[in-house]
Amino acid sequence: MRHLSFLTLTLLLLQTHVALAQQHTWTNSNDKTAFLGINSEQLSDEKAELLGFENKYGSYVSGIIANTAAEKAGLLPFDYIYGIDNFRTDEDRSLTSIIRKYRTGDKGTLHLIRKGKQITVDVVFGNRTDSEDQEKKEKEEVFLGVSPHEDESSDEAGVKVTVISKSTADEMGLKDGDLIMAINGYTLVDWQDLSTAIRTLQVGEKISVEYQRDGKTAKAEQKAKAREIKEKTYTIITDGWDWNDKSESGNSAFLGINSTSISTEKAKKLGFDNPYGSYVTKVIDNTAAAKAGLQPFDYVVGVNDSRVDKDQNLTDILRKYKTGDEATVHFIRQGKAQTAKVTFVKRPDQEFEWNTDECKKPFFGISQSHQPEDQQGVAVTIVENSTAADMGLQDGDVITAINSYAILDWEDITTAINALKVGDNIQVTYSRKGEKANGSKPIKSYCDTKKEGEWNWGGFKFRTDEGDDEKSEAGSERVNVDEVNVALQDMPDEESTQLKQRYGIDMPVSSNLAVENLQLHPNTSMGMFKLQFKLPTSGETSIRVFNGAGRLIYDYDLGMFSGDFSDEIDISQNGAGNYYLDIRQGDKRLSKKILLQSK
Repeated sequence: MRHLSFLTLTLLLLQTHVALAQQHTWTNSNDKTAFLGINSEQLSDEKAELLGFENKYGSYVSGIIANTAAEKAGLLPFDYIYGIDNFRTDEDRSLTSIIRKYRTGDKGTLHLIRKGKQITVDVVFGNRTDSEDQEKKEKEEVFLGVSPHEDESSDEAGVKVTVISKSTADEMGLKDGDLIMAINGYTLVDWQDLSTAIRTLQVGEKISVEYQRDGKTAKAEQKAKAREIKEKTYTIITDGWDWNDKSESGNSAFLGINSTSISTEKAKKLGFDNPYGSYVTKVIDNTAAAKAGLQPFDYVVGVNDSRVDKDQNLTDILRKYKTGDEATVHFIRQGKAQTAKVTFVKRPDQEFEWNTDECKKPFFGISQSHQPEDQQGVAVTIVENSTAADMGLQDGDVITAINSYAILDWEDITTAINALKVGDNIQVTYSRKGEKANGSKPIKSYCDTKKEGEWNWGGFKFRTDEGDDEKSEAGSERVNVDEVNVALQDMPDEESTQLKQRYGIDMPVSSNLAVENLQLHPNTSMGMFKLQFKLPTSGETSIRVFNGAGRLIYDYDLGMFSGDFSDEIDISQNGAGNYYLDIRQGDKRLSKKILLQSK
């Protein structure tokens, strides 16, 4: 096993805690909400029009979950579901919201389009736990062997490709520049469709491809082949790199980004049709990503002919490649779909550099303020003598963009600041009392801003000379989970008041949500903490954790939920101190203080 320092391990976990949060495990046996069992995508207006769908608010099936109602009813990838019984999807009503009207065991009639024809399919809705009983079997993945062509400009449906030598595509006679129109009769509009079509295939199965070359339509067939991948075992994985690589060569592909997953709501606000991508927060020097010109705020959605979706994230896709492989990375930058050619490199032997020189750290000088309802952006309070103050920002201003990148939350603020060096120009768009304004200044260092008794974390500023307040705010040093004690406590009155006054965070002392078997304990193998509880009631549920400085460090929307919950969360990232847990279901709340103390 390759040696890693604890600092390297914890830094990587810090960047991936959101992504890991999605790999939850729960049982939900008490929930009787209907479960269909499909993976699907919402279509853009343009794609819906190209496919001839008059109702553009339906769900385009990209996968069927085994042993569920969908599989038993015979649903297929590329089915377009736009209604159940007398209900139809529209601007205010998605398929998910319609399904919530049903219970486990209810019967319904699905209205859908399959290969251009409107049909109905009868279904008996199941339970989410139906798929848990299905034994998961590893299968070889089909590898068509195409990557995007340099010239992807086209207003028509289809995917223009470059062909990889000695692949299935090569053997069937496809050539660079061919425009693939359909696979096994399914129309392709974009690379998401190509990825869906390939996942429906099995190695050895016949694959039929319709394509255009020089304006003429042709058809080719070939048995699908698999990519040869040496056996590996995986433990904790970041960016496709295996920390416990058992392959002979140990040369797993390394792209070289730190990234986070984003919520469906955030993806929608940013205009991303695919909510399963990786939002880049940092590009590591001298890596494939850096050489290809990837940047913070790029939204990576795929590699070659694979696209991220509910069943595979970017890490899963990168596992298919090794050091030295060439590929095309698909990403969105400021609303525009782009590609970059990369050659995967070996992970750098040197450790990641952790900048401890306060005079070299960019420091903007803001802290969280009360956020107005229904207003996009981040409301801030301004630190004296800071870049923000010099720029003319005032308490209560709402930052909506930094250096032309949209700012939706504090994660965006941190990413924008960390992408700068001291002296770089920071351009800020903000609103003040409903009026839009702009400011621009070279960003100063923390040394240029700080006064005695002050410290910062991630571009924000907090005082440590106010008596007991120093103990209530987590420090900036990450701690080893083996070296701390953790305790869940009732919410103290004074700390509830401080969180409200300082950061606009409502953490009520009295709780009215029934939560059973609430536990938080270290998971030493992950370097994180396991949060567990049971909710006997059902409703729209969310979980949030704040550190002592008011920063949101864990945010998980469970949707309609009841039953047992278990997930790994990274609450030690800001060191020993106080953290705050907020569990909401409907209009009911449970608030707890989390105390991390060094042993």
